Amino acid sequence: MTDLGQSWDNEVVTEYVCETCGRTEQLTQQQAYQAGWDYPPFIGSWGVVSPRTCGSCLIDTTAYWTLITQGAAAVEADERHMATIRRIVTEQPPGSIPYAGPGQAYQLDTRKLSDDG
Repeated sequence: MTDLGQSWDNEVVTEYVCETCGRTEQLTQQQAYQAGWDYPPFIGSWGVVSPRTCGSCLIDTTAYWTLITQGAAAVEADERHMATIRRIVTEQPPGSIPYAGPGQAYQLDTRKLSDDG
């Protein structure tokens, strides 16, 4: 079994935002994980669309869930989901430089990711 503690960055405090209830907290990765936050690096990856929820909320109202169950058009039609995706695709691991990863798994109209679109 992997010791998750080896990967925790306990020095950097990051703001965690629940896309379901809107709750925000400033926590270290270990604190967030222990409080049940669905956030990278233990749930998903930084900059990749996946649920971003607190320990009290389910994922069935997230942008990720809508994308998987209803498709890109449903996400693009919901400004709350688009705001979440804009935040996720620009996020970076605490204390890191930007990561320019491979293309998106789902084809969203990227023009709609800008505040102008």
